[in-house]
Amino acid sequence: MQSRNKPQTTLRYGIPGKILILSSILLLTMACERSFPGDYTPSEQKVIEITARVLGQPVEQIRLEQDYRREYSADELEIVEIALFLEDEYAFTISDPELDGVRTPADFVRIVDRHRTQPDTQAADNDKNHEQ
Repeated sequence: MQSRNKPQTTLRYGIPGKILILSSILLLTMACERSFPGDYTPSEQKVIEITARVLGQPVEQIRLEQDYRREYSADELEIVEIALFLEDEYAFTISDPELDGVRTPADFVRIVDRHRTQPDTQAADNDKNHEQ
């Protein structure tokens, strides 16, 4: 009977190597989750999520005070796309002057918060005119 030497198909890492691999997997899993620190408001979270989606950036890299054009190389179309997603999400319209003033995600947060706390005066005026 001939004995054959089978090629080694598994790698042997030892206990420290396995711990390192498992901890790396855990860190990657945690990084992929869309979790936010407790100090973000819901509107800040939503602006960050939409900004990350439109710009193709990880959520963790989006900062509220960073300039869209300078820090993220965003063009005007991407900023308009973020505005459209926010309009869909919150059911209001961002005016052209408001959109012209947007430089950072924090600017969008201020717009969202303002529209959520104040009724849309244009829509209210349209409703009054329609009733007459």
